[in-house]
Amino acid sequence: MIPVPMGIMAPAPTVLVPTTVSMVGKHLGARKEHPGLKNKENDENSGPTTTVFVGNISEKASDMLIRQLLAKCGLVLSWKRVQGASGKLQAFGFCEYKEPESTLRALRLLHDLQIGEKKLLVKVDAKTKAQLDEWKAKKRASNGVGMQCETCTM
Repeated sequence: MIPVPMGIMAPAPTVLVPTTVSMVGKHLGARKEHPGLKNKENDENSGPTTTVFVGNISEKASDMLIRQLLAKCGLVLSWKRVQGASGKLQAFGFCEYKEPESTLRALRLLHDLQIGEKKLLVKVDAKTKAQLDEWKAKKRASNGVGMQCETCTM
């Protein structure tokens, strides 16, 4: 076995998929929920979709790498890395998250993350910051005042 230095990954094995797949079975309609029960996770996390600015991206960082990092923080609705007139990817882009909690996680974990020779800049505009603050206040109120532990950031 050949030792592989940290940071270098072996290519994934090739998987062959048949070109024709026949699916036989009954139609799976929308999932029905009991009318008296609410989906607590959706209630807690639902809020406005939020957009994060991601800047200072190293030229060495592929678009896919940045997208994968953003996806580690939550459900990405869209990621657009800006392209210059020549088609060259620029050092910044915008990520839209489905849930405010994902945006907060990206701000906390990805800001100042070293990639290549640069540190990522991850931030939101004033309007989005106000939305996040409001969402955090609502979540705090729904959890009950004084119910937080010392490691919680919300």
